Amino acid sequence: MKLSLKKSEGNASSSANTKKAAGGVTVKQIQAQNQKPNSPASTVSSSGSGSSSRFSFSNPFSKSSSTKATTAATGPPPPITSLDIRVGRVTKVWAHEKDAKLYCFEIDIGTKDGPRQIASSLRSHMYEKDLNERMVLVVCNTKKQKLSGFASHGMILCATNRDKSVIKLVDVPIDAKIGERVVVPGHASGEPVAEKKVEKVVEKIAPYLRTSQYGVPVYCGKPLSTSAGVCTSPVKDGFVLEN
Repeated sequence: MKLSLKKSEGNASSSANTKKAAGGVTVKQIQAQNQKPNSPASTVSSSGSGSSSRFSFSNPFSKSSSTKATTAATGPPPPITSLDIRVGRVTKVWAHEKDAKLYCFEIDIGTKDGPRQIASSLRSHMYEKDLNERMVLVVCNTKKQKLSGFASHGMILCATNRDKSVIKLVDVPIDAKIGERVVVPGHASGEPVAEKKVEKVVEKIAPYLRTSQYGVPVYCGKPLSTSAGVCTSPVKDGFVLEN
């Protein structure tokens, strides 16, 4: 399951660059990351994901989307607790037999039902051997969906730069508890929305999910946190997507 961000067309105008994006940071202040991805693929495509796509929203760094983000910021954003984001551990990962974009995962999220099966289009960005036993953040209240025939139920949080040339897993503190729910300071705990409503919520929350100048995933400027501390990422001044 994946949140696909459309690639920005052209350069934003100087006036658009001075507008404030969600979180109070001007687009002009956000610079593209020029680092190369640690990827098995020599060239990483930033096009849509085809059959593996689930939700779609515009790149918040693009000219048109920065305006949308500014408009959205005039009203209160949905509470982050609308999403059921939990700590998980990858127990099994393998390449999809027919879809070259997909990895198939089994991820322990601490439920009695056993590991969650999740398909994610990370195959062009990460090696399979580096994913097994990794701690990850999983959005659990998404609808079940078949992606290229694989029954997927959840999404994995990743950090990315503006052109999606770099996509990395959000790093979870090593002492975080499997199955614990991620919290954000200042956001009271609450029940997540029903699976059938989560798509619209994700679209509204997405512009407010960023990575700070230190690579910390934040929502409205507040860090995504666990009982063992805040989550981190190697991507600075980027944004968070569900993959």
